[in-house]
Amino acid sequence: MNNDLSKIYVKYDHVTHVKNRPGMYIGSIEEDEIETWIFNNEEKKMEKHKLKYIPGLFKIFDEILVNACDHETRLVSKYNANPDIQFVRNIKVKIDKNTGIIEVFNDGDGIDIIEHPDEKIYIPEMIFGHLLSSTNYDDTQERVIGGQNGIGAKACNIFSTWFEIETIDHRRKLKYVQKFENNMTIINKPVITKYSKKAYTVIRFLPDYKAFKMDRLSDDMYKIMEKRVYDMCAITTNMVTVYFNDIKIDCKTFEKYVDLYLGSKLEHMRVYDKNTTWEIIASYNDYNGFEQISFVNGIWTIKGGKHVDYVLTQITKKITDLITKKNKNIIIKPQTIKENLILFVKSTIVNPTFDSQTKETLTTPISKFGTKIEISDAFINKLYKSGIVEKILEMNQSQTNKDLKKTDGKKRKTIKGIAKLDDANWAGTDKSKMCTLILTEGDSAKTMAIAGISKVGRDAYGVFPLRGKLMNVKEMNSKKILENEEISNLKKILGLESGKTYNSIDELRYGKIMIMTDQDTDGSHIKGLIFNLFHTLWPSLLKQFNFISSMMTPIVKSSKLNNVISFYNLTDFDNWKLSNNLNGWTIKYYKGLGTSTEEEAIEYFKNLKTIEYKYNGDSSEESIQLAFNKKKADERKKWLLTYNKQEILDINTSNVLYEDFIHKELKHFSNYDLERSIPNVMDGFKTSLRKIFYACLKKKIYDKEIKVAQLAGYVSENASYHHGENSLQSAIVGLAQDFVGSNNINLLLPKGQFGSRVQGGKDASQPRYIYTMLNNIYNKIYIKNDNHILSYRNDDGQYIEPEYYIPIIPMVLVNGAVGIGTGFSTNIPCFNPKDIIHCIKHYINNGINDNSLEELVPWYSGFTGSIYKQGNKYVSKGVYQKLSPIKVQITELPIGTWTEDYKIYLEQLLDVKNTPLKSYESNYTHLKVNFTLIFNNAEILEDLLKHEDNILQENVEENKEENVEENKEENIEENKEENVEENKEENVEENKEENKITETCIKCNKFDILFKMISPKLLNTNNMYLFNSKCQIQKFGSIIDIIKYFYNERLPLYESRKQYMIKELKEEIQTKENKMKFIKETIERTINISELTKKELEELLCVKNYMKIEDKYNYLIDIPLYKMTKDEMQNLDNDINRIKELLVCIESKSSEDMWIDDINELEKSYDLYYKERMNKYLDIQIYGDYITQEKETKKNKTKNIKKYL
Repeated sequence: MNNDLSKIYVKYDHVTHVKNRPGMYIGSIEEDEIETWIFNNEEKKMEKHKLKYIPGLFKIFDEILVNACDHETRLVSKYNANPDIQFVRNIKVKIDKNTGIIEVFNDGDGIDIIEHPDEKIYIPEMIFGHLLSSTNYDDTQERVIGGQNGIGAKACNIFSTWFEIETIDHRRKLKYVQKFENNMTIINKPVITKYSKKAYTVIRFLPDYKAFKMDRLSDDMYKIMEKRVYDMCAITTNMVTVYFNDIKIDCKTFEKYVDLYLGSKLEHMRVYDKNTTWEIIASYNDYNGFEQISFVNGIWTIKGGKHVDYVLTQITKKITDLITKKNKNIIIKPQTIKENLILFVKSTIVNPTFDSQTKETLTTPISKFGTKIEISDAFINKLYKSGIVEKILEMNQSQTNKDLKKTDGKKRKTIKGIAKLDDANWAGTDKSKMCTLILTEGDSAKTMAIAGISKVGRDAYGVFPLRGKLMNVKEMNSKKILENEEISNLKKILGLESGKTYNSIDELRYGKIMIMTDQDTDGSHIKGLIFNLFHTLWPSLLKQFNFISSMMTPIVKSSKLNNVISFYNLTDFDNWKLSNNLNGWTIKYYKGLGTSTEEEAIEYFKNLKTIEYKYNGDSSEESIQLAFNKKKADERKKWLLTYNKQEILDINTSNVLYEDFIHKELKHFSNYDLERSIPNVMDGFKTSLRKIFYACLKKKIYDKEIKVAQLAGYVSENASYHHGENSLQSAIVGLAQDFVGSNNINLLLPKGQFGSRVQGGKDASQPRYIYTMLNNIYNKIYIKNDNHILSYRNDDGQYIEPEYYIPIIPMVLVNGAVGIGTGFSTNIPCFNPKDIIHCIKHYINNGINDNSLEELVPWYSGFTGSIYKQGNKYVSKGVYQKLSPIKVQITELPIGTWTEDYKIYLEQLLDVKNTPLKSYESNYTHLKVNFTLIFNNAEILEDLLKHEDNILQENVEENKEENVEENKEENIEENKEENVEENKEENVEENKEENKITETCIKCNKFDILFKMISPKLLNTNNMYLFNSKCQIQKFGSIIDIIKYFYNERLPLYESRKQYMIKELKEEIQTKENKMKFIKETIERTINISELTKKELEELLCVKNYMKIEDKYNYLIDIPLYKMTKDEMQNLDNDINRIKELLVCIESKSSEDMWIDDINELEKSYDLYYKERMNKYLDIQIYGDYITQEKETKKNKTKNIKKYL
């Protein structure tokens, strides 16, 4: 029993424990296979090989090398304290392959040859022959050397047959030689002699190869050790020369060391950076996968660790961002960058920690490195140009092409897995080229197509419905194309193969595509996107075989008895109407393919009318590129500036060139898209807002509320809004918002929660819960009498909203505008209605050629901050005041900075290292901003509040990005979803540049920048594109230019209104005179109604020259009997006199007089409106840039508000 216990519970002395438990001290002593770098002596370079490797044996060798490296570092650090130091200048390593003896020599200071005062043994013996002895045990000191725990060199001694130390103490002029034997169990007495030459230290040892289960030093271990000697060239200073087996290694710098791996810089480009504690070299990797060669304090970290991660993360993120920025259609992950990198890292880390005694992986957290290196933009730009990007993009494209091949179609009879495909019977057979695939706009059009082909048969026709619009694949990254289900389905249906050039359609499942869409602008866009798909991915089909056609269906039918005339565009129909009497004709509009009956569908296919599209060389090529290539944005702008709605495609021909389709059909879609995104200068409305306003007037919601959701439905029905109701509801909400930063005059009233400055309106309630109605001030801006002179649009025979309204002031300046459309974007700030009124009055009184007006400054109702001009741009500044030495109160934020976003920013600031902000208090409401910031100390706050010039430039980039993103978000509801991404990308770079603040900045301080109290958001006036009165896009150079243009166009319309009113009044006078005459003759029995039939009465009235209205006398015949009195005659006479007076008054007024009258009325109404709107802000105390801390009486508050107003 006792014997058993003695075997279970064993006590080792420390040396025996190290020898019997090598894994705890030197790593495994079992042979393993490792792929590592070794030096090729013939090629004079590093190569990667798989070798047999014993970690423990390598470790005891490495410990002695690291000692030599550490010694150089130690001596350099001690120089100032001890000038008598002899530095390490040479490290010489010898490995005898035959005997297995290893020797490591370094010159420089040796070890103190003196007895330790406590241990009573010589220092060299204690260091190399006694465990747990070291110079590195003081954890209070910052260590930047490799050794740390007092085991390393002793472990080498313990695992050696014999171990010898030889060292020179040049201060005591002594030489010390001592030999240890039998795994450090025999310690021979040292031999100490006099010595007066230079100092050095030599360690010689014969590893106990049997302990490592070896007979001798293997060739593989020899090569690994040799490579490690070459590492010494990288990790020591350039003052040290390294020798291996008496041969000098010609390498003294980290860069020269890397040449051993990559070759010269001419052979292999790389990027280098360094500071006092780090050296970094990065390049693209010719090998498979990521490679790293790294060192920490001289230690070779074979597996890398935190230091490599630290550098690698910076590089991969920045390179990824740069690639994405320069190649917008490429999706690259940081991991992809990593897999193509070879990274060399030499680092100095304070008190490093490792995963094990073998020190293969650094585990020190980055926060405890004690040193760091920031990868600069210059480093990243050089690496970008080094070839790594080309390699990554090539590899990425190669992989994507392989993936795309997986989605390729084949010419086969049957295909599965495409649910909505109705395949032609002959598809995939010998008769494939006789088959036509009908691509329809949605499921309802598919149903019509199936009905149509029911009589002609399914053998040669297949039908497949498209879901919405295809993506614009031009310059689209292959990964997005791969992920697009619609394109993958088309490849399978048609038998298309990625990247293939087709010389014959015999290889396909179908010989032709026929597009079947609605005959509207969206239908044209769908056609264009299909053309673009084939032009980009399979251009040979587009160019050679007239592969694509489209089916024409009527948009209007006129029928009279058995005569039916079909019209395929509205222009032809309008021209026909002008030359024909419509009496007896029945007009039917076909809003979409779904309007057609089954019988009509069958008729379409029996008398098939198609257009075949033909490629016409360079002309077709340039036109398709113009329409769909994002790089053609500038050319596309010029193209759209020449838009003429009278230029339409001649569809009476069976062949159309692609350029004609682009310029005469697709162009109408592009312009329509712009109309939805860019307002008209005349009324400030985009299409959706104009439809909303029209519907509100038509429904007469003056004094009765309506739910937003219900109003959206009414707009869709009565103003022919053909897009999603969600965006329409958002637009209605936007028209009613009145918080700071929204509308200066909200044309609709917000009855409920319509959003606030807390979230910039995003906190609005659901449309089904909130109500709205027209704001009474609208009728002072949009005069009712002007409605009669507007040009109203016609949609499928239904008159809807006008091309534009004609308010009496340019409302686009009152409420501003942000929008992104095809080729163009716009950004117009809000301005003070009073300033705009003043400008209009000025031009009325002084003429349009008077140039004495100064440019207007943006203005936002309720905003208590300041807006400054910066060159040709503006910036807004919030309001704050210092409450105490460590407190600041913020009571206003810049325009477009929403309260909740700002709160989030303050939270982020608190998490930043070394932030000056200690905490904050928020007391804001939905109306007011109120943050109190508490700082760490008074000195920090004082420094932040010091004024400095031009400091604002530091914040430019962030503000640019924020503003671009906001412009995108503002416009996304107005732009249709399928096109908005493309439009945004086209305009991003332009918006960034336009929102950049000039270098001549307003006087500001560090507080303004750090706490974002200055911003150019929404205040750019360099990108003011608007539709003009001819409904053409136009750029305006200044706010005054907009006002002048508006004035010139608006003034003649007053004359039109005047003439209309004169005509109406004269007709009203004549009508009343006729009524009065008719009543008089009836009373006097000159006309005896009771004795006449209706027909006889009408004949008599005609003989007596009574006026007809709409060719009838109903206005007289239908007068009630009780009005056939002298009293009614008197009333009519009074009315006539009153109307004549009004007519004289109007005839005597000039257009300018009429405009002034309207402006004066508006000004009165606006003052009342503004006073009511500002009543809710009466508790705000305003004093220019700062808000007072003192409490005031209500009287003083009111006084200050009035001063502000």
